[in-house]
Parts: sequence; C-alpha cells; structure tokens
Amino acid sequence: MNRLPALVLLTFAFACNESKPSPAKDTKADAAKPATTVANLDDLLGVTGASEAPSSEAPSHAETPHASVSGASPASSPSSTDAGASSSEKASEKAPGKATTQADVILLNAGAEPKKPLRYKFDKGNNESFIFELKMVPTIEVNGKKEKPPTAPSLKFAFTAVPLDINPEGSAGVEWAISRIDIAAPPGDKSATDLRQAWEPLKGPFGKSIVTSRGITQHHKFQPKEAVEGSDAIVDQLARTLADLTVPLPEEPVGKGAKWKRKYRVPSIQIELVEEQTYELIEEKDDTIRVESKVTETAPRQEVAGPGGNAKLIIEKYEGSGKVTSLVDLKRLIPKADSNLTHLQVITAHSANEKATQKLSTVTTMKVSPEGSIKPH
Repeated sequence: MNRLPALVLLTFAFACNESKPSPAKDTKADAAKPATTVANLDDLLGVTGASEAPSSEAPSHAETPHASVSGASPASSPSSTDAGASSSEKASEKAPGKATTQADVILLNAGAEPKKPLRYKFDKGNNESFIFELKMVPTIEVNGKKEKPPTAPSLKFAFTAVPLDINPEGSAGVEWAISRIDIAAPPGDKSATDLRQAWEPLKGPFGKSIVTSRGITQHHKFQPKEAVEGSDAIVDQLARTLADLTVPLPEEPVGKGAKWKRKYRVPSIQIELVEEQTYELIEEKDDTIRVESKVTETAPRQEVAGPGGNAKLIIEKYEGSGKVTSLVDLKRLIPKADSNLTHLQVITAHSANEKATQKLSTVTTMKVSPEGSIKPH
C-alpha cells in the first residue's frame, strides 16, 4: 500500500500549478457493464497473455503487464537499446499507470514450524468495499530557508473491488471502482479546489486487473470513465496503488517469523523509483495473517516535468522509508493496513531567469479500512 506516497508529489504539483484542468477530448471505454464470466482471465483485459508487452503505441489508459525485475537500477528509457532487457522490461515506457514492475517474491527465512503455503482464496462476485485515507505533513526549505509549505489536504477514497471470475489456479480477474473522493482542506483552499476538479471525474468504474493466489498483480488495465487533461499522473499513481494493495506471498511453505522480500523498479510518468519491501509473518491462524513490512525507496538524479511545463525540475535526491502493518484475511483481496512513511526530496528548479533548490520532507500516514471487520487473533 506504499505506492500512494508518490501522490505527495501530485498534491504539491497541483498546489503550485496555476493552470486549471479542462475536459479531456476522448473517453472511450465504458467499464460499467463488465462480463460476469471470463473463460480466460486475459480476455478480461483484452490482452493475449498476462506477460504480453503493450504496443509501442501506448493507450491513454493504464495497461500494465507483470514484469520480474531483479536489478536495482531505474528503468531504462523507451529509447534504451539494452540487449539484456526482457521484452516486458522494455515495455515499461512512461505512460499513465503503465507497468508496476513487480518482481517476484524472494524468501529470506521460512520461519518456525509448523509451516504451510499461504494462498488467497478469492470468492467470485464478492463485492469488497474499502476506504483509503492519506494524510501528509510537509516541511519545505528553498535555497536553505524555511518556507511555508502549500496546504496538504487530507484525502479519503472509497473503492470497491469485485472478483469477476477465478481461474483453476486461483487467480482472480478483478474490477475496481471509485465510489467517493473526499478532500479535507480549509475553505477556499486553491490546492483542494484543483484536486477536486481533477479527481471528481475519476469516480465510477476505474479498471480491471488480474491478481494471483499469491497476491501478485500480473496485469492491470485502468481507464476511468471520464478524465480531465493533466490527470494522467493521478491515474498512474492510483493504478499503481491498487495494484500494490494486496500483500504478496512467497511460493514456499512458511511459518511464524518467516521473512520475504521483493525489489523492483517503478517506472512512472512522474518519477522513476527503485523500491524494496521486506515482509515478516508475525502471526497466522486459520485464514488470517498479520504481516509487518519495511519499505525503502530511492531514485537516481533525473529530470521531471514542472507544473504547467514552465520550468525544468531536476530531482537531485529522493529517498523514502517506512513501516506497514497489514492484517490479512486470505479470503479477501484487501487487507486492513496502516503505514507511516517519510520522504525526502531535493529538487532544483530551472526557469528562464532563475534557479532555486527546494528541499521537501514529508511524513505520510495511510490507512486502508475494509468494510466489515477483519478480527485480529
């Protein structure tokens, strides 16, 4: 669930952006009437295979193959000619919501006896509703002097997730929708107004994904029913967050104290990151487990687009770390989870006549609350 801290960047981009979004010209797919029976889960997304690379002509929606990534360096640009890259890695171009390249899980310690394989047991048609809350506390320095940071509104999303079908291996084809978006900010706050204008059209059917019985998203394809120009980064981050909500599980049998990790590149239309999560099985009983994980994020020096395209931004430094506690009912897709993360970004902005260096630190708390309680042991 650590993907949405990148929305910290979006919040401040909108807070500083004077241009207002305008309606998008084309909103093609209407996902309001999904098929309820899918012979092949890939058909759910309109792809020929879960590992198939998307076309070089990337669609405007989020279309994401699973791609194992073992290296720690950031994803190559689309023009890269690295002969060693797999086709799925080369497909990690910058497009809205494309390719959360989730590396497979690596077992570090199998834990104590008794051990058993952990697997999700998804239920076709089980409508899961959940609330996602995000709060941020920022501090900013510009050229070494503390500045008053722009308002960081508290965000609350209400989602639904419905497994449309389950294949013999236990993988689920899932449809996602946003039912409500709440933005808490002082009256008249411009950043909150801009966020509402950008996000309100995203409500409704949001997309579909394929999630394995080990909680790994193999492929997802997100396209809101409506969108506005400039909302690609928002769709991108929300898509990656949804793809990352389910706790991934190791292949091997494990017991209490087991540890596993995954490390992968996160190519994004906003910033390219390398993320590593290490998980520990704290408790297991029947179909409920409690997992604690540690998160680290790093990014190389890179150039990103400035708000409104009026400045060149260089990310000189980016690092993040934090902890996530998840209470997981293996019969459900969405866990109950709480996290606390810190991020540090050092950004140099170049405009026509000046240069400024901004140091942005944020403390982000996030909470996922499924409808209906998941009871701890």
